Amino acid sequence: MNSDIVLKTIYEENNTNAPELAKAMGIGRAQPLYDIEKGKVKHLSFDYAEKIEAVYPQYFLPWLVTGMGTKYKQSSEIVSEDNLNLNISMNEKDKMISILLEKIEKLESENAELCRKLGVEESAGA
Repeated sequence: MNSDIVLKTIYEENNTNAPELAKAMGIGRAQPLYDIEKGKVKHLSFDYAEKIEAVYPQYFLPWLVTGMGTKYKQSSEIVSEDNLNLNISMNEKDKMISILLEKIEKLESENAELCRKLGVEESAGA
């Protein structure tokens, strides 16, 4: 699916148009969207796809960029400031952080062991 069809799908499903979407994306002018619609620009940039995802979080980012694969995120993956309502005490947050840090440490240890077995050096970011 081409990016022009991706945009048209977004317009239809969300009852919007290029000027409204451009405004919601914070890009000011709709001309870049018109250029995609007319085929002057073949692909939606990753930056624009991220901006669309911020406006319409139900769309899966890879689909926005490529027009292929899964169009919608699973409902558990849709998170935005508007619909995120977590009431977690500081104690629960500290527990979560502790658990995540333990998992990270375990993964780093497993990564180091795999690198040792494969005879490769770990990257600085790993």
